[in-house]
Amino acid sequence: MRRFIAVTFGLGWAFQFAHPTSYFWLFAAMWAPALGALAEGFRPPPPALTAGRRISYWKSVWPIALWVALLVVSTLPFQPVQPQAAPSHLMYLLTAPFMPAAVAIIGAFGEEYGWRGYLLPALAQRFGYFKASLMVAVVWGF
Repeated sequence: MRRFIAVTFGLGWAFQFAHPTSYFWLFAAMWAPALGALAEGFRPPPPALTAGRRISYWKSVWPIALWVALLVVSTLPFQPVQPQAAPSHLMYLLTAPFMPAAVAIIGAFGEEYGWRGYLLPALAQRFGYFKASLMVAVVWGF
């Protein structure tokens, strides 16, 4: 677990302090927990089986897809309308449904792989899930 903490905080802070205004380095910092988990030798378990079958991808993500669709549709009426900004509104309409997935793949997956995939189960084996969740929250907040 020491390698995980050292790599996660070392790389994460180095990326953020070296280039604090760059989105590229911010996304790189978000992958530091995944790199820390890999430094520990963590590999994810195989996909879950349900009655001898793999859980379908759609069954696991449909609530998130619905939430994103509702979020995009509900925020469209509140977008400022400016005559010269019509092309940007069109770009918003075309790209908004894909942005959560892009952010999740580019950045958030690295964090979840490290924090929830490696650290939470490792701590839960020693302390139970409730205490482990609190510990991960404190470490992540730091």
